[in-house]
Amino acid sequence: MKIFTSSHIRELDAYTIAHEPIRSIDLMERAAKTLTRAISDQWSVQVPVVVFAGPGNNGGDALAVARMLCEQGYDVSTYLFNINGRLSEDCTINRQRILDSRKMKEFHEIIDEFEPPKLESGTLVVDGLFGSGLTKPLAGGFASLIKYINQSPATVVSIDVPSGLMTEDNTYNVRANIIKADVTLTLHQKKLSFLFAENQHYIGKLRILDIRLSQEGIDKINTKYTLQEENDVRALLKHRDDFAHKGSMGKALLIAGSYGMAGAATLAANACMRSGVGKLEICTPRRNGDILQITAPEAVLHIDREEFYFTNHLSYSTRCRRPQHPCQPPRVAAATASRHHHDATSQGVRPHQRRPLRRQLRAHLQSLQPRRVPAVIYHPQGSLLSTLHARRTGNLQLHRQRRYGYRRQRRRPHGNNPCPPRTWLQTGGSLP
Repeated sequence: MKIFTSSHIRELDAYTIAHEPIRSIDLMERAAKTLTRAISDQWSVQVPVVVFAGPGNNGGDALAVARMLCEQGYDVSTYLFNINGRLSEDCTINRQRILDSRKMKEFHEIIDEFEPPKLESGTLVVDGLFGSGLTKPLAGGFASLIKYINQSPATVVSIDVPSGLMTEDNTYNVRANIIKADVTLTLHQKKLSFLFAENQHYIGKLRILDIRLSQEGIDKINTKYTLQEENDVRALLKHRDDFAHKGSMGKALLIAGSYGMAGAATLAANACMRSGVGKLEICTPRRNGDILQITAPEAVLHIDREEFYFTNHLSYSTRCRRPQHPCQPPRVAAATASRHHHDATSQGVRPHQRRPLRRQLRAHLQSLQPRRVPAVIYHPQGSLLSTLHARRTGNLQLHRQRRYGYRRQRRRPHGNNPCPPRTWLQTGGSLP
């Protein structure tokens, strides 16, 4: 969807008037009917309405809305600000229509002095002071009026754009002189300034009203601002063959989720699968394995050697291996044990002779294990600095203790746990 600037909006209005064809006042009447319908659908006839109209076309819209609300039975008080004595052509026509209306009971045209009405909590204020044609910050009496409206407990509905907010750049705007609307009824499409976070509390709840501007004019006008919509994204989606499978729909590698951040990996994995990837592989620390198996069962997990964080050995992590349970010996050792047991059985070893053989086998398996000690290095104040795998040498422990002043702690079996951790098996503990 194209996002138009104020000059583009005027160009589009002129194109619609010239090619529909339709008069400018009739196009304003069409917009006013749409605005009146949106207001009457949300607020009942019992709600008192105060309309503030400016000297431009936005004020002309406000005057037409005030007249139509009066015809529907609303109690409307209208204030037209004609300070400089210059009203736009369409605003002048709507002013005359209000004067000719018999149902409009309270109409004030402000020329010199202005006594603001009392705005209570049950009052509906229709803001039609300035619209998309505003190019400079408000000052003087209009700034005072906007501050008065913002301080009141009344509900504010802005027509097209909250008064004081410019449609493009508001970097040098005076923020205190912008209407804080509860509802903004914008015409045709969003304005560029509506897409910036710092302007959201001026807009309130946004409703986009279609006034049937020329689609041909929309296509012809070039703009550098666009907004992606669902139809634009659907055109980019690739068609899936009837016999497509995950291997033919693309593969993705996701490296995410340190300890305590499993939610990031889960959200990223679900978003990746939602985007249409066929096969997703996730590299994550060991502690996040159970969480990701539940929240992203479609993904293939590659568990890192460390429990809490990533190592820099991604080649180790990304091998197609299933993670081994901590209580199981490595597969290489298990396969070796199975082979030795088969050889011993095939050679006719009797059951009472198997115990010495098991001791020899256990010693052999332990010699195959990398003799590394998982060491947790603590700062003297107790904060965890890192987790290292150091070789089992007392000289290395003594060297680090003397050089860095750290206190090293080695993991021990947890009480009488019949299934000790795998790390303890690597330090010379007995096999289960």
